[in-house]
Amino acid sequence: MLWGLGVGYVISGMYFGWNLGLAEGGTRGLAIATCGIILLYVTFTFSYTELSCAIPRRAGLRFMPPGLNKEIGFVAGMAQLIEFLFAPPAIAAAIGAYFHIFLPQIPVTAIAIAAYPTFYWR
Repeated sequence: MLWGLGVGYVISGMYFGWNLGLAEGGTRGLAIATCGIILLYVTFTFSYTELSCAIPRRAGLRFMPPGLNKEIGFVAGMAQLIEFLFAPPAIAAAIGAYFHIFLPQIPVTAIAIAAYPTFYWR
């Protein structure tokens, strides 16, 4: 399930951010931004998996302070929280825009609202 969310984050990022970056920054600008995003996602993935193995009974904001000091741990934990709060709505909006192509009579927002709960049901 975590892998599926990760793929959804990347797809929604491509749909809403990276494709728009090509028109603004050109090929080189988009390549530089993509390298930065790759670095951020790789370090995020490694830190999250390392801490989840080292501290299996903690989650969210409680992961980072034992591995880092209290202040930096708070900032890192808040960054993870913000990622997990804003990514599912972006994925739902991307799904709404995609399905709106096939179902133009249904508004994008209605499809997105219908798709949103699927990310929280197991």
